Amino acid sequence: MRPIRPTKDTFKPECSHFGLVRLSGSDARHLAWGQGSVLAKLTDNTDETALRLAGACRRAREGADFSDIQELSGSAREAEKSAKELGAYVSGKYQPGLELGRSGLSSGSIALHDSGVPLRQAGLGTKRLATLAIQKSGIQAGAIILIDEIENGLEPHRIIGVISQIKSNQKSSTNANAPTGQILMTTHSDVALAEVGGSSLRIVQRDHSTRNMNILAPKTADTLKPILRFAPRALLEKRVLVIEGYTEVGILHGIKEFWPQSHEGKPIEQLGAALVDGNGHQAPSIALAIRELGYSTCLFRDSDSALGEQELKSLEAAGIPVIQYVGTCNTEQAIFFAADDAYFGKFLDFAMVGHGAVAVASSIASKIDDLTPTNAEMPHSEWTFSQEISQEDLRKRVGEVAHKKKWFKELRLGREVSPLVWKSIQANKESDLAKTVSKLENWLYG
Repeated sequence: MRPIRPTKDTFKPECSHFGLVRLSGSDARHLAWGQGSVLAKLTDNTDETALRLAGACRRAREGADFSDIQELSGSAREAEKSAKELGAYVSGKYQPGLELGRSGLSSGSIALHDSGVPLRQAGLGTKRLATLAIQKSGIQAGAIILIDEIENGLEPHRIIGVISQIKSNQKSSTNANAPTGQILMTTHSDVALAEVGGSSLRIVQRDHSTRNMNILAPKTADTLKPILRFAPRALLEKRVLVIEGYTEVGILHGIKEFWPQSHEGKPIEQLGAALVDGNGHQAPSIALAIRELGYSTCLFRDSDSALGEQELKSLEAAGIPVIQYVGTCNTEQAIFFAADDAYFGKFLDFAMVGHGAVAVASSIASKIDDLTPTNAEMPHSEWTFSQEISQEDLRKRVGEVAHKKKWFKELRLGREVSPLVWKSIQANKESDLAKTVSKLENWLYG
């Protein structure tokens, strides 16, 4: 099936036989009483308007008052009511007025004004909502409504408001046993995706070589719930790396900025790849749900806890690769295992700056019996132990403290420490951390 590309000629009057209406919200002609506008269709009698225009030609500079024309004022009030319902900012009230500066005078010279200011001069968001509202008010019940990129020009709260009102209108029609019609809406906004809900979402994917289009729906609305709550923007990408926790998400968001230099300057976003938060233990189920919708999906997690046998089977059956560290460790431990003495000290300094030297030193001392908090505040090369401790064991213990005390477990902290992590693994490319990061890079650029 080839995709249909809407053009000006696509939506001809004949489409009205099917009850098909396109709400673009960007056609400013609907904000005036010109030929073909919805405002004109909402107005029954325009005879008096034509007569008044003749007089307005002689006194345009002095102003023209159309507010006492019942039909125009009624249409303006209806437009104002609908615009407010969709969240448009209305500073005063909508009234018909003469808009100067246009060639000639006709019914198209009468435009909606808000407190004397032509609505065409309002902000993009308000203008678009007002246009959508006016178009919608002229649609017969049961129509098929097309809305392209509902988010264009709107802040997140107004996107939510518009979609909420549309859903409310459909619910009211259902309760009144009136035709509800159908609304087909496209979007590139994760806010819009989350507000619409899983039962209404359809994923449209096109093969660029064959130009064939495929439309996928989730098996159940519950499948999409965790995605829409924690990672709605994953549905706007092609390749999705689901990441188990905040530490990994933050660090990888910083590290990915170093990758383009090895890939002809291309960031992963240019390839349609994205990093999304899997919300800890929900990461496997989120990865499976995203894969079910046709996305190329990979799961990245640390290896301090094993996946269940059934989870592993499900991920393997879905073709989802799982990238994790060798052995049993969390990301913080992997960082300290990979660090040489110089970077070991730099990571400790970073933690002390972010969380306080006393708190960090006390936490380390509590994990190593014969290390005092005072000693732990000193450079690690000056730490003294009554019993010998291996460097591997030391790094394991410090990494465990970093994990439990959340030294890097925040998006901001993860991004801030990521340059240190990158330099550390460049200095030790044989480390488990370096090899794991390389696998992630290869998959995202694959």
